[in-house]
Amino acid sequence: MQKKLIALAIAGLASSAAFAQTNVTIYGVADVGYFNLKSDQAVGVKDNTFSGLIGGGLSGSRLGFRVEEDLGNGWKAGVLWELGTMAPDGSGPSTAAAPGAAGAGGVSNINATRQSYVQLTNAGMGSFQAGRIYTAGTNAAGKYDPEGASAFGPVSRITTGLGLSVDGAGNNNARVNNSIAWLSPNWKGFTAQVQYAFGENGEQTAGGGGNDDARMWGLGLDYTNGPLAVGFAYNDWSDYGGTAAAAGTPERELTEWFLGASYDFGMLKLTGSYQDFDMDNMNVAAAQGATAACANVAGLGCGRGAKSEGDIWSLGVIVPVFKSGAITLSYASLDRDIRSAAAGNAKSSGDADGWGISYRHSLSKRTTAYIGYSSLDNDNKRSLAGTSLSIGGNVNAPGLGKDSDGWGMGMRHTF
Repeated sequence: MQKKLIALAIAGLASSAAFAQTNVTIYGVADVGYFNLKSDQAVGVKDNTFSGLIGGGLSGSRLGFRVEEDLGNGWKAGVLWELGTMAPDGSGPSTAAAPGAAGAGGVSNINATRQSYVQLTNAGMGSFQAGRIYTAGTNAAGKYDPEGASAFGPVSRITTGLGLSVDGAGNNNARVNNSIAWLSPNWKGFTAQVQYAFGENGEQTAGGGGNDDARMWGLGLDYTNGPLAVGFAYNDWSDYGGTAAAAGTPERELTEWFLGASYDFGMLKLTGSYQDFDMDNMNVAAAQGATAACANVAGLGCGRGAKSEGDIWSLGVIVPVFKSGAITLSYASLDRDIRSAAAGNAKSSGDADGWGISYRHSLSKRTTAYIGYSSLDNDNKRSLAGTSLSIGGNVNAPGLGKDSDGWGMGMRHTF
């Protein structure tokens, strides 16, 4: 009897040790290519050009650590920590930039954090995450962009340039700090994501203080069954970019929704997407909220600032060629109305459209060679001022009625 009890005790200890086992996975992406880019500027201004190496032609380079521990009873604890790396020039944008500002969320060097969160997962209940997390809009935009948000995709260039968070390229506020999320299990092809981000700082006051910035909630729904996939996402932001210092200045608001679909016919795959955005007070000056400025706001209310609203639609096709290659062709169009924060709140338009083509060849399961071309047109007599619509951020936005274009080739390796 005593021997049986000892045997049971040893078995119990062994079982506990097995449950407590922690698995650590190191993974990464290394992507570098040569790009030749040009952006036409206004009359009398020298054109913007670039020729050299750029990281992340197809996918942002990264180094990641994935940790998982089996807690038993169907539960697992985990950690994901992902860093940017492989910047050819050894630099990269700072993650300290304000949400929605140029470089915010950009990740090109080892000092920049891409994703970082802890999670609890259950096969029947899904995953509960807390930390710096991709939004549902980012996941959807990347999935239904035929270029996979590469440098050759016009839709990702437009969303990045406008500072939108539904941006498959992972720029701007595509990853949200101080957020919690629930990701559902897969229910016969249907998945969902619900997310909330805390500001976690005090409200801004005149003369100083913190920013109660980047408070948001988001929802994502996706259905994938065989060749058909359909996705929806919604992001709603308060204080996007932070509240200006002057007392009474309105909060910057951003509301976005996205709908995408794809169908794989085997001989080719068709994709399409539509997204809508409404940005309030995004460029409001600090003085706009002051009492003295109220008389200049043309009956729109004290402190009302710049407003930008519009939509973006895209179409694409992916055609497999040979045994290990694919050609991708895509088109995107931006329709945008802008209201100035200046006196009179003058209205203007800021439209654009672009297209891209690329070829990818799998040299192995982990290594892909690529070459592509992309062009973006700043429609005639319409302004794209205040944006940075470019390829890889290495050239400025095109001038009034001008365009930017470029080609590149490189190699991506995953491990």
